[in-house]
Amino acid sequence: MPLRRRLSSIMNKCGFFSKRSEIPRGSMFTVGVLNNQMIPQQVDKCNCGVFICKYAEMSIVKKADMNWGQKEMSDFQKEIAFEIYNSVTYKSPTDL
Repeated sequence: MPLRRRLSSIMNKCGFFSKRSEIPRGSMFTVGVLNNQMIPQQVDKCNCGVFICKYAEMSIVKKADMNWGQKEMSDFQKEIAFEIYNSVTYKSPTDL
């Protein structure tokens, strides 16, 4: 069985499809688009995961200040490594 079908079968058995909310086919919904100028830009080839994690964190806590970029990556890497090493978990976005 191809991986795509196997994964779909496993997700179905776990109840993934029955638990998610459905968007009716043909319905209209809006998707917000951010201005490219508002998103910090990666300029190297190795920090994409750090950029994604930091952007997701800032989006969750709804911090409008996205005034960070490549020069902060070393600090963000240390912060993420510390949190992983110390098994830091957050209960809510206000804990971030």
